[in-house]
Amino acid sequence: MSYSRPREALQAAGEELRRRPHEPDPLYRRVGLDQDCPDFVLKAARRAYRVTLHEDKHPPEHKRIAHEKLVAAEQIFDTLFQRRGVRA
Repeated sequence: MSYSRPREALQAAGEELRRRPHEPDPLYRRVGLDQDCPDFVLKAARRAYRVTLHEDKHPPEHKRIAHEKLVAAEQIFDTLFQRRGVRA
């Protein structure tokens, strides 16, 4: 297609992008969030993970696993916060 005006080209490109399904970011999926979630939801999810996975909340035989999961979740949240420019 050829467009005589740049505005027509931009509108056509925008329509094409809206028609394409976007691939969800796997990091957001790992922590159960949508990538379009507001910042306050991202912060609340991080707090919920910290409370749920804190090793003091688990019996001795599960503390190591809980700690590993917490560390993995914290790394994901750190990455997401950096991408968005959100302060923790």
